[in-house]
Amino acid sequence: MKRILLLLLFYSLISACNKPEASSNREFTIQKNKYAQHFSLGKTTQNQSVAVVNNLWNSTSHNTEHYLLLSDTITEPGKKNLFQLKTPLRRVVCMSASHVAQLAEINQTSCIVGVSGAEYIYHAETQKRYKNGEISSFPDAANMNIEELTKLNPDAVFMVGVQASDMQIAEKIRSIGIPVIFNNDYLEQNPLGRAEWTIFMATFFDMEKQAREKFDSIEKRYLQIKNKISNNQIKPLIFLNIPFKDVWYMPGGNSYFAQLIADAGGKYVFENDLSKKSLALDFEYVFAHCAQADFWLNAGNISRLDDLKNADMRFIHFGAWQTKKVFSPIKRMEISGANDFWEKGVTHPYLLLSDLHAIFSGDYQELYFYSALE
Repeated sequence: MKRILLLLLFYSLISACNKPEASSNREFTIQKNKYAQHFSLGKTTQNQSVAVVNNLWNSTSHNTEHYLLLSDTITEPGKKNLFQLKTPLRRVVCMSASHVAQLAEINQTSCIVGVSGAEYIYHAETQKRYKNGEISSFPDAANMNIEELTKLNPDAVFMVGVQASDMQIAEKIRSIGIPVIFNNDYLEQNPLGRAEWTIFMATFFDMEKQAREKFDSIEKRYLQIKNKISNNQIKPLIFLNIPFKDVWYMPGGNSYFAQLIADAGGKYVFENDLSKKSLALDFEYVFAHCAQADFWLNAGNISRLDDLKNADMRFIHFGAWQTKKVFSPIKRMEISGANDFWEKGVTHPYLLLSDLHAIFSGDYQELYFYSALE
């Protein structure tokens, strides 16, 4: 049940373009991104590379960290919220599956010596190395075995900042001389913004140029699909997820998955909601708003409509259940629960967009992530 809760919360979180311009931040010149709002890259007055992560805990917090990237021995004086790292990194720990996917984009997964929840990592080479004993697995950052982490001798740990207490964990790791880098791609509301975090990761491996070239290609493919369907006047009504312990979590109307639905030519049932966070709803409220929706997406890790019915008989009264238009991203999911939806779905959002558009258009034959419940 813990795994189901985590997946539901993640569905809600993920469900929950302008040209670059330079701006001055203290002694840094920062170059803004095309889409991503929670990191930026730039240079110091000494032409040293710097990476900045802001809003560490959520979209409204003002916590910021700066990472100064040095190619030689670290000699710069320490400053508050400025952390110095020698690059390229050679040994890293990744506390999110999306971090693994981002390193896969720049062919740097061989640098991974530790992950969080190895059984839930889909990337084949990383799974193989874990099974061969080359990679250690930690349950999560809060329960990380510091002694084991020390033995790995990593150059850095890539963490996810979800709440303020994560800073205490980061400080504990830093106190033993291991740098911590926050990668909060999940906070991005724009699918391309989330994919743009590969550039952030690549900076620590001296591969920013290669990552930008790859991102440009991904952006082009995403926009080609989006622009092709933007004039579609028929927009099917969409709702998401399943309830957990009587609470039905759905993304706000200003969220990542709401944006995906809109870009794919759909109409999200709560699109007028302005929240970026997930909505905690009861069954009756959802039924009142979604009973006549055309499609039901992300309906758990099950493959049969009967399994959905057995979970709650009330589900059969939704129109999407009756017309067999219920879909979940289980096509690239392993028995362990590892799912490429959380990896390549982050780095290649055009694949998600293509799936959703195909579903909304009634073409279910060549979906990449999704399968129709039978």
